[in-house]
Amino acid sequence: MSATLETTLLEQRLFIHHRFGWIVVRSLIATVLFIAAGLKAYQLATSPDLGNSIFEARWFQTLLVEGEINLALILFFNVIPKISWLTK
Repeated sequence: MSATLETTLLEQRLFIHHRFGWIVVRSLIATVLFIAAGLKAYQLATSPDLGNSIFEARWFQTLLVEGEINLALILFFNVIPKISWLTK
């Protein structure tokens, strides 16, 4: 084989490993976000009062859960690849 063909094959292998690695990382981050959103939603549904600060307010926690779910869906389904690369 020529040197350029070997180099091309090596570049293709590295690209495949890089792409597979991104898929794994993206899926793991999405899974963690889904779990965090689920636990926060459970806390919102079962806790009578969360606290007095703005970060503990029920409306803020609800927005946070919705944001986590949306970001997890974007990462999991790779809806907007350029934006999801920002989270990397």
